[in-house]
Amino acid sequence: MTIINLIFAPQEHDSANHQGLWEEIGRQSTGETIVIDISADLVVSILKRRFYRIHEAFRSPARRLDTYTLLRPFSILRPELLGPKLNAFNMYLLRRRLKERVPELESSEVRVLVYSGNWARTVHHAFPQAQICYYVIDEVTRTAATNAIHDRWVRQDQWGCQLSHSIFLMSPALAEQRKAFASKLKVVGNGAAYPHEAIAPLVRSGPQPSVGLIGNIRDWIDTALLESLIQLRPDIHFGIVGRVEDSMAHFIDSLISTYDNVRYYGSFPKVDIRNWYARFDVNIVPYQQNTFMFATRPIKIVESVFAGTPVVTIPVSGYVESDFVRFAMTPQEFSQEIDKCRPIDTQSHEYEEFLFENSWTRVARDILNGFD
Repeated sequence: MTIINLIFAPQEHDSANHQGLWEEIGRQSTGETIVIDISADLVVSILKRRFYRIHEAFRSPARRLDTYTLLRPFSILRPELLGPKLNAFNMYLLRRRLKERVPELESSEVRVLVYSGNWARTVHHAFPQAQICYYVIDEVTRTAATNAIHDRWVRQDQWGCQLSHSIFLMSPALAEQRKAFASKLKVVGNGAAYPHEAIAPLVRSGPQPSVGLIGNIRDWIDTALLESLIQLRPDIHFGIVGRVEDSMAHFIDSLISTYDNVRYYGSFPKVDIRNWYARFDVNIVPYQQNTFMFATRPIKIVESVFAGTPVVTIPVSGYVESDFVRFAMTPQEFSQEIDKCRPIDTQSHEYEEFLFENSWTRVARDILNGFD
């Protein structure tokens, strides 16, 4: 029987954090792997002038990548906003599109990886015989910035847990919150691709050590913690790299204009971010400290270490401390841990073990095993 792996992307494909995982699933699986990109929602595509999505859904064939096919479906309204009955037409359109790529879809063994409980319910109705796996990447029942619990999100998470064959989790804290489904749970974390090239360090105007704040600059960041650290260490060059969300724009502008040791380098495509991780002496994750954040496993940490740069972060349950991942809670502790960081010995056994345990190769293997 033909095996079809369907992966419902939680982010726009070309900027998604898990591209490396999907590539590995396609490489390791004996079946056909198809990544379902964010849909061409007619309403949103028109209102936000994302006409390229409609073009891809109707006129462009599925895009064949190295190890999987990328498909952009069309929908009248975002599928996650509709109930199963109203969503039936959207899923009918998706099935038609899938059959263009896989004519034998109806007689195939369909395996589905989803990143939300709402999608688990939608897929369960559209593909009742499919084996569904649910990947929990954050504490999806809470708001990151305020740590507030939302009843609707709790219900959706319950759908994912109840309807799935296996539940993959980013951290032990996420597993603890879902221990009622203990027989389905497996903590797999996240990963990165193996490093394959050397990258030149950041060019500086002086001997200052450099610290990077890299990624999506959003309200997850503890602004008081970050600014206090910058004030405390005028001898350090702080570089900011990534897309700045509107809610953080004023704060970042204020840092740049107030402190001579802060510079914003801009926003770059996902494929270029690894270069930036490697251009700093240390990268930091100064997030707010609450239940949501403790349960996270920021992918920027593993990506930075894979690029050869140590990280100082708030305590998170998805990582353990090591020579190249250090925990800190206050500006003073961040300052002390930054000083303790040394260039990573990329030949050490500890580093080689970290690479394997945190590689997409290992995560993909665990996920494929979860379908068996």
